[in-house]
Amino acid sequence: MEGTTQADADRYRGLLRRRAALPGHRDGALPGTPGPGELSERAGSLAARTEDADVRAQEEAIRTADRLE
Repeated sequence: MEGTTQADADRYRGLLRRRAALPGHRDGALPGTPGPGELSERAGSLAARTEDADVRAQEEAIRTADRLE
C-alpha cells in the first residue's frame, strides 16, 4: 500500500473508533450515517463513473480500514 493510501486507511480507522465510542451509540453507527461498506461502494461507483484514481484510492482506503476493525 502506498504512503497516502495507508495514511487514509489509518485516518478512517481512527474515525471509526471515535464514532464507535460515542455515548448512546448502537452497533458503531450514527443514525443516517453509512457504514464503511456502503461508503466504499459509493466511492467505487463514483470512481468507475469518473475514472478518477484518487477516488479509487479512497475506496481502497475505506475497505482497508473496514478490514482492520
